Amino acid sequence: MYVREHSGDFNEKYVFAYNIYSTLLAESEMGLPVPEWAATIFPDTLANIAKTEMDQMYRGKNKILGSAHIMEKIVNDTIAMLEGVKEVRG
Repeated sequence: MYVREHSGDFNEKYVFAYNIYSTLLAESEMGLPVPEWAATIFPDTLANIAKTEMDQMYRGKNKILGSAHIMEKIVNDTIAMLEGVKEVRG
């Protein structure tokens, strides 16, 4: 993968390209130059990959799995409240 070869990261998933896209977008919005290696793929190609990642992450089973952390916090906080614990960690 082009991004892997030029960024030095060997992550195989779309989420990596999404993270690179987000970083480059933020940097470009701050007026920083886009690295030479990214000029041919930013913003259009990386934006399409980022959209694919978002579609996969927030649809179907992944949408349900993505909410697991908040559900765990709600359950832990409720148990702590019922047990009279004043400070909940995690």
